[in-house]
Amino acid sequence: MALRKPTGFLISALLLASALLHGCGGSSTDSTTIPSNVDTFFAHSATFRNDTSSTLFTWGYNAFGQLGNGNLETQAVAAPVPGLGAARLFSTGGNHTLAVTFANISSVYGWGWNRQGQIGPNPTPDSQAHSPVPVRIALPGSTAVNAIAAGGVHSLAVVDLAETTGAVRAWGLNSSGQLGNNSFADSSAPVFAVFSSTTRTTPLSGIATVAAGSSHSLALSAPLPGKVYSWGLNQSGQLGRDTTAAGAISQGRAGLVKMPDGTDLAGVDQIAAGGSTSYALIGGRVWFWGFNPTTFENVSSPTQIPIPPITIPGDRRISRLSAGWSHLLMLAEDGTFWGWGANDKAQLGDGTDQLLRGDGTTVIAPVQVRFSPSQFMTGVTEFIAFGTHSLARSNGVWFGWGENANGQLGNPIATSSLSYIKVPVRVQGL
Repeated sequence: MALRKPTGFLISALLLASALLHGCGGSSTDSTTIPSNVDTFFAHSATFRNDTSSTLFTWGYNAFGQLGNGNLETQAVAAPVPGLGAARLFSTGGNHTLAVTFANISSVYGWGWNRQGQIGPNPTPDSQAHSPVPVRIALPGSTAVNAIAAGGVHSLAVVDLAETTGAVRAWGLNSSGQLGNNSFADSSAPVFAVFSSTTRTTPLSGIATVAAGSSHSLALSAPLPGKVYSWGLNQSGQLGRDTTAAGAISQGRAGLVKMPDGTDLAGVDQIAAGGSTSYALIGGRVWFWGFNPTTFENVSSPTQIPIPPITIPGDRRISRLSAGWSHLLMLAEDGTFWGWGANDKAQLGDGTDQLLRGDGTTVIAPVQVRFSPSQFMTGVTEFIAFGTHSLARSNGVWFGWGENANGQLGNPIATSSLSYIKVPVRVQGL
């Protein structure tokens, strides 16, 4: 889910769903073999050191080699991915990582778990398939990769081809149609996502960027601002479609997200995908659909955040956002930095692990990230929301907060029952 670029399983579906919903922590496993059961997802981190750096650093959970450092040892200190070279794009998924390098702009590199082919055909997907080092994922016919996104157990890329621009290729788990190729069969070889209108089905093209949730996918059309396509699992309404309609739970091809009045969701500047939630930034306002982590209800059409009477003080306009499993980070145009959603692992960074209720109702207000009760985080230039943890670069220094059971904050792994850190702490190694 987490995505950043430099600024200027034959386990059952039930087990997978349970793991993705509940497994964002855990303990390290034997460093020479991958676990036989998968119960930890989205527990590793990656970033560039600063705006001008192209060296990718990784740390945290590594039982499947998702750190790309050649071993399976979980580590709590950020370290460069050896042998990758200068990277320009990266994205972290459930237990795999993707990157695009400057040296090979038409291919994607992947490492980590590969049970469903989420890092491509090599190594051949099976019960032990994984790679602790980057492997090249060939995208035949592609001349450039413009965007990537790693989901729970699937991967997406936006590519240019000789005859078209902005095509979407996908690979990995496809049990809910999250590859978008009008199929529900897994594929380790990249396939093209397709768009279905009332009259025909055609390859999806003209896409600027993509986002991947646990089992659903989003695409934003070019030029920006654009419209949003969605496909995959819709159990919580994360595709922006009625969950009670016939055949609405899983969609194997892309469709446009609609507003409640039936018009296309348009004017979108940025998209993001949480575990079962989708987000769109439109003119400084944030909209969501799918699982509402503040009320535990499902919303099948776009709803604005904030909504009265819950508002960000001063009605601040949002400039950028990043989605974790069930929380959202937002940077306002005035430089203030906010969190919204679940806070059970202190992932909102407000110094608590509580769901703060803004007006005594079941709606939770956005909260401002802070170093202490009297000091808000300022000077934020980069930030990333992961599973149940968060990172931000404030005044040139990277900080992390939230879940740290596997050292994903770049701090020593907790030895007490409290596996999370409530206030931002500096990431070791950066």
